[in-house]
Amino acid sequence: MPTPPRATTLDDAYRTCNHDKPLASDDQRYEDLSLARGDDTRRSIKSRITRAEPGEFAHIAFVSHRGAGKTTEILRICDDLKNDYFKYYFEANLELDERHITAEDLLLALAMGLEEHFAQSDLALPEALVADVQKWFSEIVTSTTWGKQLSADLGFATSVGFEVPIFAKLKTELKALLRTEGTYKTQVQEAFRRYPSTLRQHVNNLLDAANQRLGEKQLLVVIDNLDRYDPKVVDDLLFKGSRSLQQLRCHLIVTPPIALHFKPVSERIDQAFEPEQMFAVRLRAQEQPYTAFDPNARGRKLLLEALDKRMDVGKLIPDRAAQDRLVSASGGAIRDLLRLVRESIILAHGAVIDLPTIERAAIRLRSTFRDLINANGWELTLAKIMRDHRVSSEPACMDVLYQQLAFKYNGTIWYDVHPLVAELPEVLAAHAKFATESKDGTGSAKAE
Repeated sequence: MPTPPRATTLDDAYRTCNHDKPLASDDQRYEDLSLARGDDTRRSIKSRITRAEPGEFAHIAFVSHRGAGKTTEILRICDDLKNDYFKYYFEANLELDERHITAEDLLLALAMGLEEHFAQSDLALPEALVADVQKWFSEIVTSTTWGKQLSADLGFATSVGFEVPIFAKLKTELKALLRTEGTYKTQVQEAFRRYPSTLRQHVNNLLDAANQRLGEKQLLVVIDNLDRYDPKVVDDLLFKGSRSLQQLRCHLIVTPPIALHFKPVSERIDQAFEPEQMFAVRLRAQEQPYTAFDPNARGRKLLLEALDKRMDVGKLIPDRAAQDRLVSASGGAIRDLLRLVRESIILAHGAVIDLPTIERAAIRLRSTFRDLINANGWELTLAKIMRDHRVSSEPACMDVLYQQLAFKYNGTIWYDVHPLVAELPEVLAAHAKFATESKDGTGSAKAE
């Protein structure tokens, strides 16, 4: 896909600064932010994959705050490895129910998608193997009430053999079912749950065939957007039942919620996967004000360079004070930087974005944060993070990390709230109260 031209008008800048669209692997707008993050996850992940023992597979959990740019980095990793590894990229929240996901859902979708992907890539898997897998899938599906009704609707009996064209009809309906919630999907899940080892074996047979079909190359499966799900849902997916994902015979990258890395529900991620963590871009030192920039950090410079690849910053945001406010208000999150740019473009009255316009955009985003915080009673939790620069054991800490209201920065490894959160009166009042209690000897300077 060709890279969109660098925007020289606000209209074009609005389109090229879409914060919800990851950059393709060959997009020239990409900026390597690893020096500002203080990590090198892209190199580390590639090293884990390429240095795996022959016959062994790297299973990697890539974690960061949502919106930090994981997908863009993953696509770059896959492109870097394309000469020796064949990518199968799976977006869980688009292919499956966006709120709940089970191992059965994922294995079914993975098997169907993998077979299709190889066929479309002129690397069709062995017909006999595919037919065997499809026959078993059909038998399980048509043992349910939903499957029997579907069989009748499609005009074939469940007692006869299942040919590939028949399964193709079933597959279309099954893929649609997996994106929904309801009794019928539960029936299908429970039917496959009775045969966990058989389901896993069929998927692994497809993976084995895929690796053989690739010859000198190896298969790399990416299951992205798991961080969009509730941590408990993903914990069940990764660790409960038969722990099927851990037994897949392929190189695998998954993206669980960062909360599972910090506060495991049942097991630590590093007990089953090789964890790699990507930090937020650091703009300031821990002791500096939220509007300051650390002269020894490259965050401000690199974020503006990343933005300048999308739009002519010097022309469209000519005022340095406006640039500084834009960058500092993002907290080092590339998604929020682009989000603030787009909101500023909507609010702009002229041909450029000035400081008052950026302030209005920041007020809108801050208001969104404020409603979320007040509705959940998170102001005390956020004030503690401001005070201590670390997270505590309370569940709300994981909630505010999940909602991108606080970030983890590299260097001395410290946490802090989003700069716009630090401007909220409720959070400031709670923070001031903690400071007063500490001076009076009535409170602790440490989180509970």
